[in-house]
Amino acid sequence: VWTSCAPDFGARSVLDRFQQIEPVVLFTVDGYRYGGKEHDRTETVAELRRELPTLRAVVHIPLLGTDAPEGALAWAALTSADTEPVFEQVPFDHPLWVLYSSGTTGLPKAIVQSQGGILLEHFKQLGLHCDLGPEDRFFWYTST
Repeated sequence: VWTSCAPDFGARSVLDRFQQIEPVVLFTVDGYRYGGKEHDRTETVAELRRELPTLRAVVHIPLLGTDAPEGALAWAALTSADTEPVFEQVPFDHPLWVLYSSGTTGLPKAIVQSQGGILLEHFKQLGLHCDLGPEDRFFWYTST
């Protein structure tokens, strides 16, 4: 089960979401580029690490090229391991990811979506509404 927040979120916005779900692994970026500028997020990541006591691991992805902070696993080290991924079959209603409401009327509310539910939703949306078939190519851009 996974969740995400955009790299440009402030620490409080991420914590309002992630403290509800008690994550055990945190994938982070050191920053991002926008409008021709680099935006460093190392202090935000440090705050998240301090405020999320359930974390057992932090994975550092160096979009701006910085080294992994102490105690974090470098993405390159993680992906260079000579192991095969493990795939586990799960039930239809097994959680896939957690999304959140906007939080305009209080804390953002966690919305859990299931493996099978998302599969059916995408089949409906792409197959029926968008009329995509086996020979079509499709690109779905998202910011995060």
